[in-house]
Amino acid sequence: MTQLQSLIKPVWSVEKWLENAWSILTENEKQIISQRVDDMFHTPLPFQLEKDKSLYLHLFSLLTQLEIFGLHGLIKSLDKLPEGELKIKFRQQIIDEIFHAIVFAKLTFELSSPYSLPPAHSKGIEKFLSYLVNEHDLKTSLVLINLVAEGWIEEIFLALQEINIAPAIFDVILADESKHVEDSALFLEIGLPDSKQLAAKLSAFEEELIMMISSEFTYAPTLVNFLGVPGAKKLFHNIDKKHCNLLKKINLKPGKYWQTYMSNIPFFVDNIFHDQSNESTLELTGTRKMFTALWEAPSQPTQSSVFSLDITPVGFFEKKYPPETVTCLLLQALSKAMDNFPHIRNYMCHHKIYNTADSYVGLAVLIPGSQDHLSMIEFKNCHNMSLPSLARHIIFDVKMMTYCFQRSRELQKQHPWLADIVDEVFVPHDNSAFRHFRAPQHPRPAISVSNIGHWGYELPISPLFPNEAVKLTLGKIERKQVWNNTSKAFEIKDLLPVGLSVDHRVFDANIPIPALMQTGFDQVLAQMQENVPTTEPLRTQKEVDKFIQNSERALKSNLDIAFRTLIRSSHIWANYRPNVVMQAVYEDE
Repeated sequence: MTQLQSLIKPVWSVEKWLENAWSILTENEKQIISQRVDDMFHTPLPFQLEKDKSLYLHLFSLLTQLEIFGLHGLIKSLDKLPEGELKIKFRQQIIDEIFHAIVFAKLTFELSSPYSLPPAHSKGIEKFLSYLVNEHDLKTSLVLINLVAEGWIEEIFLALQEINIAPAIFDVILADESKHVEDSALFLEIGLPDSKQLAAKLSAFEEELIMMISSEFTYAPTLVNFLGVPGAKKLFHNIDKKHCNLLKKINLKPGKYWQTYMSNIPFFVDNIFHDQSNESTLELTGTRKMFTALWEAPSQPTQSSVFSLDITPVGFFEKKYPPETVTCLLLQALSKAMDNFPHIRNYMCHHKIYNTADSYVGLAVLIPGSQDHLSMIEFKNCHNMSLPSLARHIIFDVKMMTYCFQRSRELQKQHPWLADIVDEVFVPHDNSAFRHFRAPQHPRPAISVSNIGHWGYELPISPLFPNEAVKLTLGKIERKQVWNNTSKAFEIKDLLPVGLSVDHRVFDANIPIPALMQTGFDQVLAQMQENVPTTEPLRTQKEVDKFIQNSERALKSNLDIAFRTLIRSSHIWANYRPNVVMQAVYEDE
């Protein structure tokens, strides 16, 4: 009889797959697993949460999926094995893996509480691991699962154990995984498939893994949030090293695509994620804890104000300098103020406040030829650049972002399926009903500047993005009479109104940002007026042409990965990082 609950009550899709694996076990095997689970879960969460709860939720959701999808490949191979010691060990491995999947699933449900279901499973992970499930050749399947996939996932566990994440969990599971990797040699006793056939299968499997990593917008940031940029690079180095060593046992080596991609992983990680390893974490005071409890990451500023900067020496109305001068000076003034007063370099990510060693500022730009495509160019310590050099950097960065925007639009028309990638990235924020189901935040220390004075706005206030702590919005410059309390007389001043939007969890009004900005502006203006010859290398059109050439080569080699990179580069451009798009998605000629 059809049960009503099965019709009306939603079930986490991963749960269904786990039930299928559970169904192959004997009652004795089920009892063994149940006892192991009981021994581990003496409390609902047998470890201390050292980071934001949402990060743990995404982490264990990832590990649950990796274990369950991999299980299907193991179970499918079990029936093909002849009776004997090999099959006994293989079944024991399946029992261990079911235990791991149950542990990770139980943790995922606990972390999702009080909501009924965890986040939806990743289609990318399902596609990657379906390669294992759909492999019909037993020998090839055993190599991919026991010699390759087991080694990869063991390195993830080791990396998490090294930084003491949930030690009560990973100490137990790693003991099992180490045994599985050691036993992998036994599964080679049944022989290997044709070497050319295996090499081709292996190369395709490697490419599937790379595609999954490159297309994943939730779990890659999760791992980087836990491991940090250096730890993430170390993880991929260890995966590559183990992969090479395991393949060496069967006289194979990784494919060219894998080798090129792995050699460029440090470049990818450095260019996508902000490195927090040299930043200090500030202890939250009682007030900060209260504010953090009251407010989530704000989409509207929790505090806002307007102040004016005296820019009279610039001679704006006399057109003493080129029109871009004021915007560039404001960028440099902000960078200089952050350098002078380190407290302004504070920002929040996943409920922790960090302080950067450098000054990061961002400039909002409208992409030429677009109706409303707003993007951000981020700079590091731009107060150390000459103003003409900064202006030239902006010009060439906008050129490359414009190419990324226009080319990605063209590609969506040529390949309509690429629009699904855009929809996947830009899910409306309100569609994520619960905060901890949303994708992890990328650390973003930059304070952004937007100049809308050209359109006549006088007292501008802008909303904050969820990962922003401060934003400045420049308004219309006006010439006014201003009372000088020292000379007791009115003076004519050119005043630039600046709208200040801040995350009140990080900043208070008792930080004298107006005075700090005026000091910074006066300092960088004096620097500009000294007119010291720059020693910085000049940027040229040749750089733009090279960027476009590399991008086109990347698109021909791997459309999916390169398209995702174009989309990201059309929205955020880190000026201080190398501007070469996806070198690893094409082979050197």
